[in-house]
Amino acid sequence: NHVTTQQHKDAIEAEMLGRVSVFHKEVQERKLVKDDVIWKAFMAAYWLVKEEVPNRKFSSLVNLFTVLGFDEMKHFQYSVQGSIREIFLALGGSLLDNLLEKVKQAYCFVLLTDEVTDVSVLEMLITFVQFFDNKTGNIETSFLFIEDVLKNSTSANAETIFTVLTTQLNKLGLKVEDCSSLVSDGAAVMTGQRSEVASRLKEVNPHLISLHCMCHKLALACTDTSAQIEYIKNVELWLRQLWKLFDNSPKRTAIYLKVQMGLKSLVLSDKNKKVVAKKIKKACQTRWLSFDAATRSIHDDFVAVLQTLRQLKDTDAVAAGLLSKIASSKFIGTIYILREVLPVLSSLSKNFQRGHVNFSHIQPSVNYTIHKLTEIAESKSPLVAVKRDLEGRLST
Repeated sequence: NHVTTQQHKDAIEAEMLGRVSVFHKEVQERKLVKDDVIWKAFMAAYWLVKEEVPNRKFSSLVNLFTVLGFDEMKHFQYSVQGSIREIFLALGGSLLDNLLEKVKQAYCFVLLTDEVTDVSVLEMLITFVQFFDNKTGNIETSFLFIEDVLKNSTSANAETIFTVLTTQLNKLGLKVEDCSSLVSDGAAVMTGQRSEVASRLKEVNPHLISLHCMCHKLALACTDTSAQIEYIKNVELWLRQLWKLFDNSPKRTAIYLKVQMGLKSLVLSDKNKKVVAKKIKKACQTRWLSFDAATRSIHDDFVAVLQTLRQLKDTDAVAAGLLSKIASSKFIGTIYILREVLPVLSSLSKNFQRGHVNFSHIQPSVNYTIHKLTEIAESKSPLVAVKRDLEGRLST
């Protein structure tokens, strides 16, 4: 009688289902590894962020886990773009909460802010926060927020930037009164004479100190000085044109490589070609160290550049024009002077670009730089170098 009851039949069916059903086993396994799968997925997303890898590689990375033997990752079901976006937003929110907790525990904080343009050509205000971490005993600098400046305004003026800055701080639970200083690039809208961002913030917090970035100051000093000397300005223009000539043409670059190989009289393998061949560097006023790199590049391979331009002059008007400009003793002399002067200024700039600058080191660094420049002028070391190279590598 028991065998014929419905309860007995259901029990047998359930037992058989548990033994043979692949789907049932998968459901049970998914429940067991659910937390582990989610943890590994978030770790994968975090790794992509830390290594600055595009987030569209997330699904590919999860699939790689499965191939490498993490079989439980086959149960990860949140592979659509919306879910992936939520994972990254959740990570960002968690990191921001931890950061804000540390900032609020500090006595005060510093804001470092600047306007940038993103890939979609939107004007954004990017802001970093600097504070003293009570737990580690170190000064920490971390990304705070980035916001569209023109979302609610038609002009990125001081009032708009002030509104964006204060609105975001209120949203994050930070008080302007606790902000000890504002660091910017020194633009008029940030540190001008009237109604600039720094002044508006000082109305709220009279103790706030406005700082002009040291690196920007040095860059302005260097570029403004070179602009006063017409020939130096022309040299910078010619170096930029020279970079464009080779950067936009694989054919010209190949010719330049062959000339370098010929001058060095080396039979190179394909692997070693990359080691010996040097590309022309771009000189750009908005990049503090680029002029130094461009000058060093043309100084080290001047003969190769000259011979390449001579090969191209009959078929390329730009090459012919550049050849007439740089094939002169004045240009060579200027390059040798810059080759001595710019590394000294670059070294000073790099000192200011360190993560933490000791204020007691600033004046000695400036004094040392002035001493080195004076020493170069008095010893006339560029002329000595020119004379030596005219009897050596420039003798051809």
